[in-house]
Amino acid sequence: MPMATTTNKTRRTDEVLAVLVPGVELTDSEIVARMPALHRGQVIPARGKLEKQGNIELARVNPAGHKVWRRTPEDRVDAALEEAALRKDSERQKLRKRKLSLRDVDDRVQKIAAYLDNEAINRALREQTERGRSWRNARARANEAQVETEAKRRERKRELRQAERDEDAYLDFLKVHDGLRDAVGDLLSIRSFMQAELDRDERGDPTRIPTERWPLVGNNVFEVIAVAGALWHDMATALGRPPEHCPLCGERTERPPNALVEGYVDGEVIDDDDLIDGVEGG
Repeated sequence: MPMATTTNKTRRTDEVLAVLVPGVELTDSEIVARMPALHRGQVIPARGKLEKQGNIELARVNPAGHKVWRRTPEDRVDAALEEAALRKDSERQKLRKRKLSLRDVDDRVQKIAAYLDNEAINRALREQTERGRSWRNARARANEAQVETEAKRRERKRELRQAERDEDAYLDFLKVHDGLRDAVGDLLSIRSFMQAELDRDERGDPTRIPTERWPLVGNNVFEVIAVAGALWHDMATALGRPPEHCPLCGERTERPPNALVEGYVDGEVIDDDDLIDGVEGG
């Protein structure tokens, strides 16, 4: 049985060497891919044995960090053996340092466990942990309070800006209302000019305002009437009280509460006896 095992290992190294023909450079994964009859656990040891024998050497390390292997040229066998030995020794050193590092961690854990067995050290450590936790909680509450204060500050700023806008809107309204009063005065002044012109014309005196100016004034007055009419109905809607009279002509615009509905016939009531007398006398 041992002879068979040795023969199998020799055959695997020969197969790996056959894959790495001169001029071909392959990574371990690429070598395994080219030997589907064997699994990785059989191919890598065979490749390692060939490296140790100096039959293959490390050609380079690709950008992915994978080692790339090639068949060793005849004039480099001795150099390949030396490089393989150095590489193996370096790997052993790294493995040893890793074991020492793990041992150091284990030693430190043991020391910490021993310290924690000391009641005084254990109590001091708990107190320090509690102080740290209390500080973190206090800091968290402070942050929450700061966030809440910032939110309130933004709300106050928003309310202030809204109040300023509301105040500006009211101030603007007062200015426009003042302008409306001026407009009423302007209309009265226009009417005074027109009445004065009519009086001059009636007396036979020459007028002072060119006639072509009045159609322009008429257009403006029409615009005022149109806008005023719309505003009049809007105000009635806003106040919840429909206008009862037209502001221009004074006619009633709202039906009296005791008025008859539409469709009634207006007429006088005649007594039946009067009607009969009228027919007989006719």
